[in-house]
Amino acid sequence: MPDDFPTQRLKAAARRAEEEIEAFARRPVEEPSRGPSEVYSVRLPVERIEELRALADRRGVAPTALIRNWVLAQLDAAYAGSARTRQWERELRETTDKLRELLDERPWVPVRE
Repeated sequence: MPDDFPTQRLKAAARRAEEEIEAFARRPVEEPSRGPSEVYSVRLPVERIEELRALADRRGVAPTALIRNWVLAQLDAAYAGSARTRQWERELRETTDKLRELLDERPWVPVRE
């Protein structure tokens, strides 16, 4: 007996539902916050929201978890910095200090008018 149109639609919907359940089951469980947290609203261009959702889906996380991880990683990087960055900053400060010393040691030359 051939399938009728409503039966085909129901089978397709059932397949999609099972795929969604399997995708949900594969998502890692997010760890709860270690302390109190606060909701902070961020505006994103509408056309980029779908990109965010697709990337989060490919990585198996919720879009909000992806945003949260990005923000926290940037904050950590901004305040901690890598060893290489700290070395570069220290060398830059040393060079700047040396240049100031050299400028201060220059003999004073009056400006001619």
